[in-house]
Amino acid sequence: MKTPYIEEKHKLKRIKSGISGLDDMFNGGIIKGSRSLFVGLSGTGKTILSLQFIKEGLRLNEKCIYISLLEDPENSLKFYSIVNVDWNLHLKKKDLFLMYLNTSEIKKLEERLAAILKTTEVQRIVIDGFSAMVKEKAYEDIYKALMFIQKKGISSLLTSSGFERRNSGGGNTSPLLEFVDNVVVLKQLETDGDITRTVNIIKAKGTFYDTKTREVTIGKNGIVINKMPLNENGVNRNIINDSEVKYNLWGGFLKDELVKDFKSKHPNIAISRMDEGSSREEIRSVLGAQNTPLGVVDLSFQEICKPIRDNYLMSLNDIFARDIYFEGALEACSSNGQIYGIPDDVDSRHLFYRKDLLAKHGVTPPETWQELIEAAKYIIEKEKDPNLNGLSCYWNTEKNLTGSFFEMIWGNNGDVYDKDGNTIIDNKKAREALQLMKDLIYKHKIIPRKIIETLSPPEVTELFIKGETVFHVSSCEFIFYRYKQSSFFKDKVAIRPLPKMQKDAEHYNVINGRALSIPKNTRYPESAISFLKFVTSVKISRQCEIDGGWPFPAKTVFWEDKEILSVKPYYAQAKNLLKNYKNPYMDINNYDIIFNLAKSNVEKVIRGEKEPGEILDHLSKEISLLAKHHKTYSKIVENIMTSVRENYDKVMSLDNIAREVRLSPSHVGKIFKMETGTTIFDYVIKVKIDKAREFLMDIRYNISEVAAKTGYTD
Repeated sequence: MKTPYIEEKHKLKRIKSGISGLDDMFNGGIIKGSRSLFVGLSGTGKTILSLQFIKEGLRLNEKCIYISLLEDPENSLKFYSIVNVDWNLHLKKKDLFLMYLNTSEIKKLEERLAAILKTTEVQRIVIDGFSAMVKEKAYEDIYKALMFIQKKGISSLLTSSGFERRNSGGGNTSPLLEFVDNVVVLKQLETDGDITRTVNIIKAKGTFYDTKTREVTIGKNGIVINKMPLNENGVNRNIINDSEVKYNLWGGFLKDELVKDFKSKHPNIAISRMDEGSSREEIRSVLGAQNTPLGVVDLSFQEICKPIRDNYLMSLNDIFARDIYFEGALEACSSNGQIYGIPDDVDSRHLFYRKDLLAKHGVTPPETWQELIEAAKYIIEKEKDPNLNGLSCYWNTEKNLTGSFFEMIWGNNGDVYDKDGNTIIDNKKAREALQLMKDLIYKHKIIPRKIIETLSPPEVTELFIKGETVFHVSSCEFIFYRYKQSSFFKDKVAIRPLPKMQKDAEHYNVINGRALSIPKNTRYPESAISFLKFVTSVKISRQCEIDGGWPFPAKTVFWEDKEILSVKPYYAQAKNLLKNYKNPYMDINNYDIIFNLAKSNVEKVIRGEKEPGEILDHLSKEISLLAKHHKTYSKIVENIMTSVRENYDKVMSLDNIAREVRLSPSHVGKIFKMETGTTIFDYVIKVKIDKAREFLMDIRYNISEVAAKTGYTD
């Protein structure tokens, strides 16, 4: 007796694809009337393959439609003479129909197909060129068109540059995967300097199929698929990567030689960097995605908190030795006893001072803010230099301004949150701290007003480097670039912990740094773990520190490494400078939003617009409102951001956006600023710029065309 499957199999008709070797992989051919998706990056052969599919249909006297989402299809045909077809002949005979749709016109696809099918019986359709730029709303139209094609019994072939980049919804698997019957993945891999193209079938409905990787070659007659070549021992050449791991690490962290070293030790793992144009927002959006290709990602201590709370990251407790790491850095990457990031660097704000000037005038390095004020005034008076100021500092971002405010409160024996993580900002200690920040500018006049009003962060740094300030508050990162080139830091500058307001208080600082994490749903977890172990190993980390590195290494063994200290002697002070750390990112509920709120309020005080008591009362009420409505506000902002990303090519106004979420423009603007720290207008511009950058990476578009596509003309 035949099994039901075999009986069903005999009812299914198969068609020839026109690609040598592919029909064998499909156990005799693609099933007639099925929908096939061929996925691969640029250069893997998708368009040639789709044209060979059309060529085979024309050879069998079938009517075919070729639809391009990339360019005028006549241009595609012109540049693919390799397929050896007289396309013009078939166009004249009306065996072949061409159609061009840009991604914003997909809703017209079903209508235009219906017009052709009224008079012509079509057997094959190709839709070439789906990409990550297809908008969310377009997928409904795509689905309708594919269902229309299926009902007509037409065999269709779709190509896509990828189905792994998504911008919203928490996931990043394209709906295209669910819309089709067959999925074929084309890859282009580098092995020993050579490029190897490969093909895999990962889904085929209603038929057996070959799961093995096969080699793709493109010759004078188009694409041919063969079994993998054998080596001298009769075994498949080890040129195929069994898994792929994409990484996103900050610039300069991992040199090409180190990646090559890993590849030589793990030839079965393909390692590549995420798209250069990927923004931090896009990187964060794929962390929680199912089956994400992202294997290893760097996250700041501030960024890592949310994906930890959302359960997006893999626990790393069992894959590294924690005893060689600075405990504060580990705590910044931990929750409920689990570590979700292997820290690479750690730093905080410190007090840099002109040791030459202090020694010249017999001044002791200050322990308290009052001592600093007195020392600055005394040295300025003695130096009689009209360009010399007392103090320079970064008060330009929420990380620096809010962090400095919190550090002042802790140094005043106060606190900013209770044992439950709730912010308690309107209190006597906080008012005294904020008053001191204002007095440093307007009463004591040791911070020049231009720092607050006009100077950018690099310009603030230059004041100190050029010898125009006695003291400077900053993290150590600013000397990283200059230590080798300048003797200024070696001869004239010293570092100590931040001043405190009360003598009996501690020198507290907000800890900062970066860590390497693995998304919980990464596609190849074992390969990602292997790569993470490699890049965080003592050997590789040490080499990175010697070659570059960033203050301070999270591995405490490097704080005493003689070779590293010969290049960066200030590492020896890490233990003292980082002793009393605070991690408000993990300890304060809704820290990111509160940091934004605190910055916008504290700014008004240091600009002389409001008094500390008034502003802290207002800030306290805003935080209470946030605690009450955060979930609702967060959802509204999420919807706004999704809408902006999906409609990047349109002109957007606050009024239009407000109508969409059914709130007043003023209320929407306030909520968005509260939750994100930026205005809706600035966010719209950022999205348009990011999209423009994506288009500019495509050589098919010039600047004016990119401006038209994104609606960004500035």
